[in-house]
Amino acid sequence: MMPRPDAGHALALGAVSCAVGLAYATAIHPLLSLGLVGGAAVGYLVLAYAPGMLLVLVAILPWEGVLAYPSEQVSVVKIAGVLLGGAYLLRVAASRAPVQSTKTVLVVGAFLALVLLSLMFSPDLPASIAKTLRYILFAIFFFLLVQLAPDRAMVVRVLKTFVLSMTVAAAYGTVLALTVEGAFAAGPVEDPNDFAYLLVTSLPLAVYLALEERPRGLWAFCVVVLFAGMLATVSRGALAGLAGVLVWAVATRRLPLRGLVAAGALVGAVVILGLALAAPADAPPARAVPAPARIVMALGCLALALVPAQVLLSEGPLRESARAFARGDCATAIDRALRSTSVFGVRPEPFIVLGYCDVRIGRPDLALRALTNAVRRDPDNWEAHYGLALVRAAAGQDPRPRLRIAQRLNPLDPLVYRATRLFATNDPQQWKRRALTARLPIQ
Repeated sequence: MMPRPDAGHALALGAVSCAVGLAYATAIHPLLSLGLVGGAAVGYLVLAYAPGMLLVLVAILPWEGVLAYPSEQVSVVKIAGVLLGGAYLLRVAASRAPVQSTKTVLVVGAFLALVLLSLMFSPDLPASIAKTLRYILFAIFFFLLVQLAPDRAMVVRVLKTFVLSMTVAAAYGTVLALTVEGAFAAGPVEDPNDFAYLLVTSLPLAVYLALEERPRGLWAFCVVVLFAGMLATVSRGALAGLAGVLVWAVATRRLPLRGLVAAGALVGAVVILGLALAAPADAPPARAVPAPARIVMALGCLALALVPAQVLLSEGPLRESARAFARGDCATAIDRALRSTSVFGVRPEPFIVLGYCDVRIGRPDLALRALTNAVRRDPDNWEAHYGLALVRAAAGQDPRPRLRIAQRLNPLDPLVYRATRLFATNDPQQWKRRALTARLPIQ
């Protein structure tokens, strides 16, 4: 489609005007023309690529405390926010893109309406107006985020950018806390408590990336650094917030209870060790620990965190394996289960998936070996005993002893109860046939 003549004339006129302006600037001062060209190029990139400007703003948000230039009122972060708003408006004017609306946007709008309503009854109007402006800016940023990140790919880019920036900030704050006597980790934020709350909000995002995105080792490392930075802030409020998130994750089955107990035991052991080594309150002041020694002790604590990190790294392939098995893709399920065992080989779940897939491909002998390994790794896991009962039945062996163990470990589960009735026979051929129709816990 040919451009309209009016549009071509306008472009030509604009190009001639820019050329004349650059020629005049070059005649006056050559460096001035270079600055104008560079500024125009940067301005074009900023205003023409709004999603890129969004990523820049997300990356510098945790560093607002050290980016208060040229002043606190007009900082780099606020300038970036204005540029992002301008870029979005230009994008809407150029493409007339529809406004994205979600239920969350409506919830944020209702919350903002309540904030404005409460402003009418505030006894301290100037202070309330300042806080209300912060909420308004938050709502505007959230609106822009929804508009400029309409799909999962862009949302994941935003999450990765924010988590990486927060990880660098956490490492920066932790190093300051270890090297400066009497300092808490505040990072690029002035108040350690505010920094701790920021770290707590980024921890679930880092855990999600470690479970769902690659490279998982990088995101697991981010989880460890963020958690260490949060501990270095010595913020009780942040710990309470993290405890609330963990309770929600366990209640909604997004986090296995055994993994939480193992991580809590590890953290508790580190805390108890620290309390045991700490001097009593009435003890004479001891010689300050040199900064290198403090860094070595911090690295030792990070080394202790490698076990939960391994659990986290193995969780992603395990979930992929379970999803592949559910859709009937045993090749992928076996590959991901083996990858999970190579990262952390003491978990029973990958061997359960391997055993079920071995039965599907007609190898009950391999299935027996896999489920036996699962039971050895966790003798109190009812799913491992249940799976071993099914593969024993598929191999023509009596499944009932293992079903009795599974029922003892989980007496209220209807899955075990139905299997007990299904295999209430002494015919090995019936066991083989019925094993292929029994329901599985990972379906």
